[in-house]
Amino acid sequence: MAWVGVPIVLANIWLTGFLSARIPIKRMTAASALLTGVFIATVVVPTIRFGLFPVLFATGAVLAICLPSCATPLSNAAKAAEQGRVMGNNQALQVAAEALSGLAAGLLAAIIVKLPLSCSEQHRSSRPCSWRSPSESAGPRSAATNGASPQLPAGSSFSTRKPDWARLRWAAADWSSS
Repeated sequence: MAWVGVPIVLANIWLTGFLSARIPIKRMTAASALLTGVFIATVVVPTIRFGLFPVLFATGAVLAICLPSCATPLSNAAKAAEQGRVMGNNQALQVAAEALSGLAAGLLAAIIVKLPLSCSEQHRSSRPCSWRSPSESAGPRSAATNGASPQLPAGSSFSTRKPDWARLRWAAADWSSS
């Protein structure tokens, strides 16, 4: 998460102001929203961990331009007396969307633990990652493993173990009681 913060800070310090002084707000809003969608979709493309860094950098920078440029037309359209309420609602919706997407991603990771980046890191294969279990995607068995399927570490995110529902329920109960 810290790596995504670097381009956001850089974009907020300089790039957003630089672009907004030179590009009409409607064009900047449309372009940044389109680029944000494209870059977010490319987050699943890298097959190695270090390939994720440039993608996350670009995604963070474009997102840092998109959020204020999308809020500006709302601010301009609202009457002076309503501007605080409109911008407060906009901020609340942005925060809720960020929180819900993180919650959904965490639940998906807990339920479906076969993540593509983990697959490529564990297997070091040159082929694209598949959504199959390690024993299915292992390929021919070597003599070094005595014909057995390779086993991944227990804490691996690409393991075939079932999610620990009791631990997940305990964490949810602990979170809701605080």
